[in-house]
Amino acid sequence: MAKIFASDLLYIHSNGMQDSKETLIQNIMNDYLDYITVELTQADVRTTNQFAWVHGAAKIKVRNGKDSPEVEMSIRYLDIYKKEDGDWKLVAWQSARINTP
Repeated sequence: MAKIFASDLLYIHSNGMQDSKETLIQNIMNDYLDYITVELTQADVRTTNQFAWVHGAAKIKVRNGKDSPEVEMSIRYLDIYKKEDGDWKLVAWQSARINTP
């Protein structure tokens, strides 16, 4: 994860909580945040020489804490990547829950 996240990562969860690169990695490694499944249902990509952005939809199963129940949700998301030393790095993520019928 450290290799694919930019040092200035801004990660905004669907509940409005915010993480940096350090806190996101720490939360995942300590099992506080456990992405069980991520199923992309839409992904539209646009690029320039230095930036790429992806927006779409996904169904995810996540657990917030070791003893917490799994939560299943549908989201819309926006990712922004930047090219850094020849590699694409995630610099921003923002998602929002959507209601499904």
